Amino acid sequence: ICSWCSFKLTDHQVKKSNQFSNPEYEILKMPRYEKSISNHQITFVSQVSMDRLVILEQSLRTWNGPVSISIYILTNNSTNGRIQDWQRLYINKKIGSLKIALEKSTIILVPSVNPDHYPINVLRNLAIKMVQTRFMFLVDADFQPSPNLEANFLSSMNKYHSNYLRQHDMNGCRIAFVVPAFEYLDIPNKEDPILKSKDELIQLIHRDDPMIEPFRLHESNEVHGLTNYWKWYYANRPYNITYRFHDKYEPYIIVEKNS
Repeated sequence: ICSWCSFKLTDHQVKKSNQFSNPEYEILKMPRYEKSISNHQITFVSQVSMDRLVILEQSLRTWNGPVSISIYILTNNSTNGRIQDWQRLYINKKIGSLKIALEKSTIILVPSVNPDHYPINVLRNLAIKMVQTRFMFLVDADFQPSPNLEANFLSSMNKYHSNYLRQHDMNGCRIAFVVPAFEYLDIPNKEDPILKSKDELIQLIHRDDPMIEPFRLHESNEVHGLTNYWKWYYANRPYNITYRFHDKYEPYIIVEKNS
């Protein structure tokens, strides 16, 4: 669990943050769906380019809640930079194949004629803006949530953090719940079974020939190092991460959305 206090932006910071705050975009008309009675409270928030849209079929195999995803679409000058009908149909087909909660989901289409620029922060901020649930799960599109992540998170929050959350909000601080991230040492097969528990995960990490390790462990330990994986292996409840923050720490988090 991480916490931080809000602060007032200076004029320079406001101008810098608003530099790309109004991109052109359109909201995809969602595929037809049957309304459900489920009460989801977490939205999967991410961004992806259209040519990598296929990765969502794998990463969202374990997610049945709502999503808010910005899709970056390359267009060309001959169409005046406009999104084509075939692109909308292709995206609609891919989204329709997912087992997500469509009634609270939003797909944002962002066209561009520039193949060398991928405005990741603009895309992420658009997706955040469209979230319709209390919490949002900020992740990369190729990150596969563990089964029952939403139920486990809500259970843990109700058990340990409901009062803590309210107290920090009153003090002008916010809390982010860090979700530990892992990666396979070799590319897994599509048919490989999905790990269903923390125990199964730890077995694959600590066996003689490990199959899984903490995300970017050797590439850059600073990116996820503050999560303190060794503590997480043995923890049976959430713990605080409130020390030695640095700007290279980039965890995947669940956080409340501001109204």
